[in-house]
Amino acid sequence: MIRCSRLLPALAMLLLLCSQALAQTDAAQYDDRQLALMEARILSRQGRLPESLALYEKLRVQYPGDDEVWLDYVETLSTNDLHEQAIIELARFRKKFGPNPRAERLETSLYSELQQPQRAQELLEKTMRGNPTDPGLWSQLAFMRQANNDALGAIQTFNTVLEIDPDNQAAKDALRSLLLENKPKLDLQYTYLDQGKNIATQTQSAATSVYLTDRTRLFLHYDQVNIFRPDVDPSRVSQDLSMLELRADYRVTPQWYLEYGAKTFSGLGDGVSPMLGTRYDYGKFGKVRIAYSYHEPYYDVADAAELHASKDHFITEYELSFLERWRLYSNYEHEVYYLTQHESYYRWSSTSSLSYKLWSAPETYLTYTFNAENSDYRNGYSPAYDLIRRELGHAGSVTITQPITRWLDITVSGGIQHDYERKVEALNASGKLILKPMDRLNLELGYDYTSQSASNAAGGENQIYTCRLSWLF
Repeated sequence: MIRCSRLLPALAMLLLLCSQALAQTDAAQYDDRQLALMEARILSRQGRLPESLALYEKLRVQYPGDDEVWLDYVETLSTNDLHEQAIIELARFRKKFGPNPRAERLETSLYSELQQPQRAQELLEKTMRGNPTDPGLWSQLAFMRQANNDALGAIQTFNTVLEIDPDNQAAKDALRSLLLENKPKLDLQYTYLDQGKNIATQTQSAATSVYLTDRTRLFLHYDQVNIFRPDVDPSRVSQDLSMLELRADYRVTPQWYLEYGAKTFSGLGDGVSPMLGTRYDYGKFGKVRIAYSYHEPYYDVADAAELHASKDHFITEYELSFLERWRLYSNYEHEVYYLTQHESYYRWSSTSSLSYKLWSAPETYLTYTFNAENSDYRNGYSPAYDLIRRELGHAGSVTITQPITRWLDITVSGGIQHDYERKVEALNASGKLILKPMDRLNLELGYDYTSQSASNAAGGENQIYTCRLSWLF
C-alpha cells in the first residue's frame, strides 16, 4: 500500500509533464502557422503578390484542413483583382469544407466588386436564412439593395441593422444619406439668361418628387418663362410661357427603368407634349438612356418664340466610369423644329466628353469635349431667322470644388472652346456657392459666362445668373 501511494503521485506528475509538452508543441505549431499567415498578408500589402501566393500555397499543403488559410488565400486573390481565380477557389473551398459564413461574405464581396449586385444580393439572402440575426450580413444586404437602386428596400434593411446593432455608425451614415436623397423634396429655382442685344430670358421653376411605391417615383415640374425683347415694337416686347410636367420613373428590374409622362404648356402656343424613355445600367459597362418627346415648346432662340415654334426631340446618352478616376459621356440628339405650318428644319448633334479626376482635395476635374452639329431647312424654304448650319469643335476645361466650412462649398470652372466651322473661340467661366445651413436645406448661387453664344448665329456674350433653394421634407 505504501508503494502504491508513492507510485500514484509519480504517475500523475508524469502525465502532467507529458500534457504540458504536448501543449507546448501545439502552441509552437500554432505560432509557426500564425507567423506564416502574417508574413503572407504583409507580402501582399507590400505588392509582392507572387511571393505571398506562393507562401499561401505552401501553407495549404502543410495545413490541408485549415479553413482560415484557404479563406485568407481567397481574400488575397480578391484584394488584388484576381476575381475569376478567387471564384474558382471559393468553389473548391465549398466542396472541401461545406458552407461557411466568411466564405459566403467573400463571395458576396466578389460579385459586388464585379458590379453584379443582383447576384451578390441573391447570395446574401440565401446566407441569411441560417444567420437571421447577424448585423454584418444585414448591413451587407442593405448596401447591396442600395447598389441595386432599391432605395426603399435599403432604408428598411438599414433600419433592421440598427435594431440589432444600435451603435453601427456606417449604417447610421448610409441611412441618413438615403433618407436625404429619397425623401420628398422641393426645389425652387430662378434663372436669368442675358443674351445681349437687349434679349433676356427669365425662368422661375418649382419641382418636387415622391415615391408612390417601392418601384415608382413621381416627378412634378413647373416653369414660368418670360422672354424680353425691348428692342422690337411694343406689341412684341415679351413672350410668356407656362409649363407643367408630370413624369414617372418605373423600376422594371434593378437595372432597367422606364420613364413616361407629359408636359402641358400655354403661352407660346398651347398644347401637350408626351414623352417616353428608358434607361439601363450595365454595371461596369456603363449606363444607357434613350428618350423621345413630341411637340415641345421651342424658345431657345428668341425669334423662334415669337413664331410660337415647337420641336420633336430624340436623345440617346451613354455614361461610363472606369479606373476610379475617369468618366466618359457621349450623346446623340436629333430634333425637328416646326416654325410655321409649312416651315421646319432639323438639327442633329453629337457630343463626347472625357473627364479625369486630378485631385481629391480640392476635388479637381479636367475635361475634354468634342462636339459636332448640323442643321438645315427642309423643302428648300428660306430661313425665318439666322441659323447656325454647322458646328465642329473641341473644348478643354477645369473644375474645382472646395469645402470652405462645414456649411459652405465653392465650385469654380473655366475653359476654352474652338469651333472650326464658325472659326470662333469662346471662353467659359462659372462659379457656384453652395450653402448648407441645415441637413434638409441647400441654397445655391451660380454664375456662368461664355464669350460666344452657341445658340445664336450672330454670336455675342451670354451670362446666366442662378439661384436655387432645395428643401427636404
